[in-house]
Amino acid sequence: KMNMNFTTQACILALALAAATVPVKSDDCSQLDYCGGAQAQGDLGGEISCTPFPVKSKKLPPYQWESYCDSEDVPKYAGSNDGAKTWQYKYKGKGKGTDPNPNYWVFHGCDGAGLMDDCMGGTGYIEQFGQYSSESTPLTRRTTGCDNCWESHCAQPFVHPGTGKVYEWYNAGMWTWGGNWPDQVANKPWWKNMGLLDTDELDNGTGTGFAIMYPWVCVGGHFIKF
Repeated sequence: KMNMNFTTQACILALALAAATVPVKSDDCSQLDYCGGAQAQGDLGGEISCTPFPVKSKKLPPYQWESYCDSEDVPKYAGSNDGAKTWQYKYKGKGKGTDPNPNYWVFHGCDGAGLMDDCMGGTGYIEQFGQYSSESTPLTRRTTGCDNCWESHCAQPFVHPGTGKVYEWYNAGMWTWGGNWPDQVANKPWWKNMGLLDTDELDNGTGTGFAIMYPWVCVGGHFIKF
């Protein structure tokens, strides 16, 4: 049994859809290794760890290991300290047993997934995938249907760089097994407005994890080139 506390902020920017014309501006991007697709050679583990962008930083795990990656709580969620594991709720509703909102989760350990557009990250990434989309690439940016949000915060479909599958919706963030929230450690400018207690002030016993999830969005003029 696992315990996970989730907080979702639907109108807060966390991730940028890579569409690609302007290089990212970080020295941490100087050593990148492509992943997924042909690089994974059909290996599912390699494909699901290649996200949300098709590269991993050689300056981060799994290439350069960190001591916290050895935590006993990591494999409880991610399957192994350097792996990723899929979780899905078993729908028990009435009718034919078909979940009206099928989705699944992927918890990442220190597998290099979760690289952000500043080329930081690579550990403790968490994803929630919605249904497959009927759209094909290149995708058209959505600008409607985002109530009470800035246009640039409208949730977008997600193309998994490892598998190439297109999903109708996608949420992602960082999870932690104790201590400060990852967003807090990263000094996110909106963190002071969240009003969340430190995980040490919550029920953070063994086997308990914490995550803050954000929708996948596309910010105009914010492109990434690998």
